[in-house]
Amino acid sequence: MSIKPYTETVPAVYVGTFSKYNSGSLKGARIKLQGHTAQSFMEACLELHKDESDPELMFQDFEGFPRAFYSESALSSSLWEWIDCNDAEQAIWEAFTECFGYSFEETTLSQALDAYVGD
Repeated sequence: MSIKPYTETVPAVYVGTFSKYNSGSLKGARIKLQGHTAQSFMEACLELHKDESDPELMFQDFEGFPRAFYSESALSSSLWEWIDCNDAEQAIWEAFTECFGYSFEETTLSQALDAYVGD
């Protein structure tokens, strides 16, 4: 009998600020992205760091979505569309971008599905 590790993750980002980080603090929180729009996510981030007058958000870690959507200072606007896709659509879109060398910003789910030939 083999034991499989728990690998299921939901899209989430650990959000801190550059100011806190430069002061030696990693204070922040992991925010799940499902159920958020880009705007409501940003509002949640700003609420989390309301102790700063003008927080410069820092996305210190991510999980549950492709790295192509993530950077330390921003999340791709296409991420929200990807989150709304089902597992099969996500896999097709990822394969399409990898196969043709596109970024997620350069393509749409519709283009990937139109190019897909399979079951």
